[in-house]
Amino acid sequence: MKKLLYFFNKNKILFKNFFWRSSQTLLKSVLSISILLISLSYLTSVEYGIITYISSIMMLFIIVCDFGISASASKYTAEYSALQSDNEKKVFGSASVIIIILATISSLFIIIFGSKLFHNYYKYILVLIPNLYITPFISLLDGIYRGKKKFKDLFFRNIYACGFAIGISFILIMKYKLFGAVLSVAAIQFIYLIGLLFSAPISTRGFNSDVMRKIAKYAMYIGIANVSYFMYTRIDILIMEKFGYMVEIGYYGIIDNIFNFILMPSIILGQTIAPDASRWSSMKEYNKLREKFRLSAIYGLPLSIVTAILIYIFFIVILNQWGSKYNDESFIQILKILSFLLPLKIWGSFTANAFITPSGYAKILSVLTFLGGLSNIILDLVLIKYYGFVGVFLATLIVHSICISLSNFIYFKKLNIRSKELKNDRKTLL
Repeated sequence: MKKLLYFFNKNKILFKNFFWRSSQTLLKSVLSISILLISLSYLTSVEYGIITYISSIMMLFIIVCDFGISASASKYTAEYSALQSDNEKKVFGSASVIIIILATISSLFIIIFGSKLFHNYYKYILVLIPNLYITPFISLLDGIYRGKKKFKDLFFRNIYACGFAIGISFILIMKYKLFGAVLSVAAIQFIYLIGLLFSAPISTRGFNSDVMRKIAKYAMYIGIANVSYFMYTRIDILIMEKFGYMVEIGYYGIIDNIFNFILMPSIILGQTIAPDASRWSSMKEYNKLREKFRLSAIYGLPLSIVTAILIYIFFIVILNQWGSKYNDESFIQILKILSFLLPLKIWGSFTANAFITPSGYAKILSVLTFLGGLSNIILDLVLIKYYGFVGVFLATLIVHSICISLSNFIYFKKLNIRSKELKNDRKTLL
């Protein structure tokens, strides 16, 4: 009991930050699940497949518009804050310039070429063009709040948005069905942006070309990783659409939404620890980083496996009792395959957010996910011919498992190397 109290008191600030970050993200998760339930009530399986497909297309463009800027801004906010540098005030303005340029280029691309590329879905995508600006700025502001450890402020900035967003989504989807679902996506992002801008801890006049260059350089690795991540997750949806599996896309969208909800605690905990990892890295405390990472593997992996088993059982019970509309062979097949991947995704999402990215090793993720993304596309196109839509998810299981395992192994090895180098340097100085 004394050890438990000592551990709690020693990590009191971490637990407080985790509580507020969890509460804020829980609100967003409640919103996502609520909209999922509303959509399943008023949309057909094909319509839900269409909204999932449209969301995937927009996600790709938003990844390009953000391109890792928000995560990079969070890292440099934490570092400049730790070093008490005046450059901290220039992060938002410097990052904003990059986002606006990328969003404008993407918007023009959609307007000029969208009708030929997206055909029947073009009108829906046009409605969502404002999100190319709004969503990256939401991520940027969120990253700055996290970098400054203002998790409590984040919660109160977002708390009002959840109720408004659920109400607006319900009205739009109930009245306008598929088009209403598209409108609700745009409305929700706008509401969240307004909430984050209110008394945001930023300087709108701060700009520095050197800061912008640093943010852009580090963001490049994260952006490549995000595009690559899209290539071995959401690209599956685009490929399945070309083969006519729209219903299965809807099934995948449902499972993916639920699984993303399950991943939230590990992501939140990782983002809570991230500023400390950035500080440890900047102070060259590699032994501390290595020990914390090792503990995450010892305790995190077994816990992730147990969680995945419980989630699968929960899914089956729900389907048998209330989900007759979706209780068919295709849905179960997708659920089984993705459930095998869930343990690694839970642990991998934690280590990526807590250690790898904030401590300056995002290049590991960018290289492996880029290679994994290319491999996934090739496997998708090969396996879908032999196994149909099941082949797409088998490809994801294989590639994603390899990438997560390798990225964490390489990161741990690099920490060992840096620790030994630092130890040798100190011996030399003595």
